[in-house]
Amino acid sequence: MQTIKVKSRQLFLPLAYWTFIIVFFSLYKELLSGDLAHGAIYFLKYYISLLPYYLWFLWALFVISILTSLIAGKLNDKVILHILIFILLLSLTDRFGLMYIKFMYPFFLLGYFYNLHREMFKTYKKPIIYLSFIIFPVLLFFWSKQDLIYQSGMSPYRPDVLKVAIISLYRYVIGFTGIVVIITILKKTLYFPKVKFIIKMGTLSLGIYILQTIIFSVIDLFVPRPAVDDYIYTFVYTPIASLIIIMIGMLFTSIISKIPFIGKALFGGRY
Repeated sequence: MQTIKVKSRQLFLPLAYWTFIIVFFSLYKELLSGDLAHGAIYFLKYYISLLPYYLWFLWALFVISILTSLIAGKLNDKVILHILIFILLLSLTDRFGLMYIKFMYPFFLLGYFYNLHREMFKTYKKPIIYLSFIIFPVLLFFWSKQDLIYQSGMSPYRPDVLKVAIISLYRYVIGFTGIVVIITILKKTLYFPKVKFIIKMGTLSLGIYILQTIIFSVIDLFVPRPAVDDYIYTFVYTPIASLIIIMIGMLFTSIISKIPFIGKALFGGRY
């Protein structure tokens, strides 16, 4: 119960409040112009339907962290139980944000078990790194928008279920190897304890994620894509825009988090 309480405050509370804000501003014209009772029902339905999707990372992290904590605390943290839960999730529909929970679960477990068994992982460190630097560039070369979780989903109840399974496996492998490659490169090129910007960004990551989601939504609605070459868009425009958005997210998170009640509600009392 303590885990559920803590995770509810840290993850579900910000998810619930921010989704409320987004839905309110999306529907305020309809709410003001229509019947109050009908508008309230419509608002509630739309709010509940959007809750597992808009800030889906928080929803997935909330559910997965509780599942993992329950298995660890009540069921002796048996690996087979984590595997069975994951298989069960794979057998379910993609509705109610389950698609994102399926997608994130293995990555969460990797981080979880790495922290528990660092010495064991160190034994296989070099082979993992070498294989990742070979596999990741090859898979990245074949990557397309159709491989995104938003495009393919993970539902087993589709006519092209075999294609979905292959894409899902491909997505896991490129994700795992990509994590190893990026972390290895960063560790070789940056000394993290001295990079204050990265440390600050890490401490404000929840606020950055929430605010960048909102900013990107606004950009998508009101700012046309620049008429530039795809490579320039990907390797020049996108990194610059991302850095600016991260800095805006850090600034506003720092400001909002200093307001006691609002900071606790919107960021789960993390700051």
